[in-house]
Amino acid sequence: MIKTVTSAGLSSNGKPYVCLDGDKTRYYVSQKIESPAVGAVIDADTSSKRFDGAKFDTWFLNSWKAPTVKSAAEVKQEIAQKALPPPVVNPGSWMIDYGDCSRFVSNVVGSAIGAGLIKEPGDIHPWICDAYKALQGLRMGQPVEFNDKFRIPDERPGPSRDEQEEEFESDVPF
Repeated sequence: MIKTVTSAGLSSNGKPYVCLDGDKTRYYVSQKIESPAVGAVIDADTSSKRFDGAKFDTWFLNSWKAPTVKSAAEVKQEIAQKALPPPVVNPGSWMIDYGDCSRFVSNVVGSAIGAGLIKEPGDIHPWICDAYKALQGLRMGQPVEFNDKFRIPDERPGPSRDEQEEEFESDVPF
């Protein structure tokens, strides 16, 4: 754990101790290591033990070292590597992150709704599937032709639902 040494001293028995992060808890320094200087930022390895008859734990500084300082770019890169799987790099592939993928599919569906090509909620699913397939093709470097031939209506629209029902009712021989 990363801590700052805020004070140091010797116990009544002559044992060296340090206090960390402004806390008054004493961490007794192992005889095997040198005490860190007051004001030092350290990566501390500590432990505690409750001795027989004691009311409180006794804390020990077993070892310490200077913390490894990472640049902001290194931290950002580590976070990015943990969040996304490594990209597949093919010649001609596009590096498109997941947020952009969602926006692409949303824009395709929104444009189809705006153009009147999606009229009912059940019409959305095929558009999403085809947009996603086209997008994955770009990401893999293998563009796929967008399959809209079954979704764009002819110049002459078919009969409306009301017209279909009237036609159905006229076929019933009652």
